[in-house]
Amino acid sequence: MMQSEQTVSAGARQGARAGCIDMLFGETRTEAGVGVVMSVLAAAILWAPDTQAMLLGWLGWMAVLYGLRLGLSWSHHRSPSRNARATAWSVLFTLGVAGTFLTWGLLGVAMYGRATPYQQGFVLLLSACMVLATLAIYRGAALTVTTSALAALLPPAGYFLMQADDFLDAAGGALAIFTVTVIAAALRLDRTLSGYFHLRAEHRHLTGELRARQDELGKLGLTAKTSLARCGELESALDQTTTSLVAATRRSETLSETLVRVAPHCPVTGLTNRRRFQEIVHVEWRRLMREGRPLSLIMFDLDDGDGNAAFYRSVAGSACLCRIAEVARGHARRAGDTAGRYGETRFGILLPGANTATARRIAEDLRHAIEAHWIAHPIPGASPTVTVHVGVATLVPSPISGPEDLLGRAEDAMYQAGFQGGNRVVGYQSLDTFGLVRWDPQADGTPTEQALVDKLFAWGYRAGITYQSPDKTAERCPDLPSACAVVSGKLGLSIEGQSFELDMGDCLFLPRGKTYSAEVLGNDPVWLLDASKAS
Repeated sequence: MMQSEQTVSAGARQGARAGCIDMLFGETRTEAGVGVVMSVLAAAILWAPDTQAMLLGWLGWMAVLYGLRLGLSWSHHRSPSRNARATAWSVLFTLGVAGTFLTWGLLGVAMYGRATPYQQGFVLLLSACMVLATLAIYRGAALTVTTSALAALLPPAGYFLMQADDFLDAAGGALAIFTVTVIAAALRLDRTLSGYFHLRAEHRHLTGELRARQDELGKLGLTAKTSLARCGELESALDQTTTSLVAATRRSETLSETLVRVAPHCPVTGLTNRRRFQEIVHVEWRRLMREGRPLSLIMFDLDDGDGNAAFYRSVAGSACLCRIAEVARGHARRAGDTAGRYGETRFGILLPGANTATARRIAEDLRHAIEAHWIAHPIPGASPTVTVHVGVATLVPSPISGPEDLLGRAEDAMYQAGFQGGNRVVGYQSLDTFGLVRWDPQADGTPTEQALVDKLFAWGYRAGITYQSPDKTAERCPDLPSACAVVSGKLGLSIEGQSFELDMGDCLFLPRGKTYSAEVLGNDPVWLLDASKAS
């Protein structure tokens, strides 16, 4: 900003000087007009037979001087480089003024002794008037007024002071004082006018700068309007493209959904895809709920599947998944069994009617088969062969549960197998545990039906009917917390893969959703007492 202010100040000074010189040359015609009138008036006053020749010569010389000065003014006005050569033009103008007014001063000296005192005084008065006219015409230009005053008044003043005459001495002193006064007035007026010219030049410079900035702003505004119009066109094109993209996306999604419905198999492995697999789970769930039979689900994932899902989308990874799918398809051999691809590297085998033991055995066979196939691991630095972690879940479908429960249990068991190090089978273990209370003959005495009823009632269970157990009971899943007590005989139980033996008087407490199966041990019939949780 300081540099900008310095630039403006320098330009203003240069402009002020050029403006002042333009004013001086512009007012030359006015001075010439006044000078011609004053010269003719002086010649008329001084005209006499003995002064005719001198006055004619003086008038001719004045005409030459004014002609030269007017020509110089015209040249200055026509010069294209007048501002650059301001100093030279200023010197020429000052010389012209000095020559003109020196001629006036020499006239006053030459007329001494040839004219009457009144005529001489009148000529000096005309010279003083010319100096004052210069002060007014050139607006107090100090150098011009000083040059005119010294050239016009100093010669007669000096001449008068050199004469041995009191009157002439007084006249010379008066001329000297008048000269000093005019020069002082010119200097004071020059300071005021210099400030005016400086301010005017600075105003012009700032106005030019402002117009230039306005032009730049106009150009920027035009550019901004053009850019806004272009942005509008681009936004319109973008909106059209977005609309087309949304329409294309919707068509793609519609086609994708149609393709999934039409093609229910995974295009890579040939197994049932996830959507179709879930639909089959729901269908089998409703069918087996009507039949009261269990439904088992095996779900397994590659041991390194989570960290390398992107790799298994490549050609080498797809080839490895195809071999895994062949093994899974080979273990869905029973009627109604379904093998499907459930995720990037996750697979499932649905086993309708299979109990916990059967599903666990098939899962172990599957794991061993994948390990025995020696499927080379396609990822450098990993284990030599591909292994899997397997989760198994079994449920007897009922109205209080749904297919999502079976899917969730199988996934939980699979994650547990992965957390335990992989390459293993884990059956689902409910967070709700069952309770087994043995009969203590020393403390409880002989087990009778009434004693068992009382014992169950003390634990908050209301006894129901007593019935004879069949030799074998398929897997069941109680809808409510329940308990059973062995009134007589010996019973073998399998609860989610765990086996127990119940003797006479033993009580088993089962939470809701626990799957179990039973089998009579020995030749004696088994009588059971059912009980449910008292509300």
